Amino acid sequence: MPKAKPKAEAADDARPAIDFAIVEETEEEFWATARESLRDYRETGLHLTQEEVEEWMARRARGDRAPMPKPHT
Repeated sequence: MPKAKPKAEAADDARPAIDFAIVEETEEEFWATARESLRDYRETGLHLTQEEVEEWMARRARGDRAPMPKPHT
């Protein structure tokens, strides 16, 4: 009869499966958010350009507490 593994070793064996489940859940959440965002854009036409977002992010990186730009059509 095989010996039982120590708890720490058994937990190490489960780690890849746990990591995989976390990645899968994160990917599912990402795609759900992406689908919702696309649906909102198609319904409203509201958006930000990449240039607007990059400018805002650069200001924030410099310490400016600039508010996020308002979406527009």
